[in-house]
Amino acid sequence: SGLCYEVDASLDGAKDTGTLVISCSLSRKNLPLALRLIGGELYRLAERQIVEREFLRHQRMILSQLELDEDSV
Repeated sequence: SGLCYEVDASLDGAKDTGTLVISCSLSRKNLPLALRLIGGELYRLAERQIVEREFLRHQRMILSQLELDEDSV
């Protein structure tokens, strides 16, 4: 059997704020391990250096999403 039944993450970013939500469906007994693994991945993402190409790709995605969000207001 696996650690989680389902894992989901969403990012709601604005120009100066944002929310990152990570959720998972799991058995209570798996919670400590899941938290350790998710925390480790977040730490790894925060600490590692990204290459410029990757940064620019994500920047374009976020800016496009901001434009779409502004158009829907």
